Amino acid sequence: AGKIVVDSNASNAARVSGNSIVQASQIDVVGGVSLIGNGMVFAPTSGSTSGVHSNDSTLFAPDPLTSLAPPSAAGMPVIGNQPTQQYIPQQNDTMQPGVYRGGIDVAFTGVKMASGIYYIERGDFRVRSGASLASIGGGVLIYLTNGASSTYAKLSFETGGQVTLNPMSAGPYSGIMVFQDRTAPVNNVTNRFTMSPAAGSIIHGMIYVPRAALLLGGNNVTLGDSFIVDRVELLGNAIITVPGTPLPAGNRRLFGLVE
Repeated sequence: AGKIVVDSNASNAARVSGNSIVQASQIDVVGGVSLIGNGMVFAPTSGSTSGVHSNDSTLFAPDPLTSLAPPSAAGMPVIGNQPTQQYIPQQNDTMQPGVYRGGIDVAFTGVKMASGIYYIERGDFRVRSGASLASIGGGVLIYLTNGASSTYAKLSFETGGQVTLNPMSAGPYSGIMVFQDRTAPVNNVTNRFTMSPAAGSIIHGMIYVPRAALLLGGNNVTLGDSFIVDRVELLGNAIITVPGTPLPAGNRRLFGLVE
């Protein structure tokens, strides 16, 4: 398993509640660790807390991807051209890379994403309960931004939606699955992403949303290989294990969760 770093200096910077379990090879928390109910934190192995370090300002880790420029929409085809209306692929449709100005709403089964960059302006990238979405070919990058609006695109993989996604394996965004615009506001109420797909869902790659709150849930699912986020919340009895894959774009510092 990989490493978790929490940069917050709050007394409850790492807060685990309910029946949630967080396990990694090492857990570094600048502030304090708060366990509520049956919440548990293990490092490096189940039942061990020898690798859990907290209340230490020297543990702070800067964002290792700050030098990675976001993708540009220049030259990309505009596919969804309504800034206030989501693009809705039909059953068994194969979507193509491009600019989607009102978001994407996957409401049917058999929907696929051809390889490339999906540039989402405002709106949401949503997979509904009962729908299914899978990437094909060389993988995809989902970039979430605001276009000419003050509203930033968000991600919502609802409970019961089947999702199978892989990141691109070549180029500057190799290994990154989701990338949110760094100018998005830090707001744990409005800038919240949800990834709680159906059992058997597999989402590989980095979830890079450094200013968003990320809600993770589901049973028997794989949700990202690594995360850089403002805040992580586990839904229900979710269990998260950070696998410890290398960071994309030539970076060599290994982090699981950064807050």
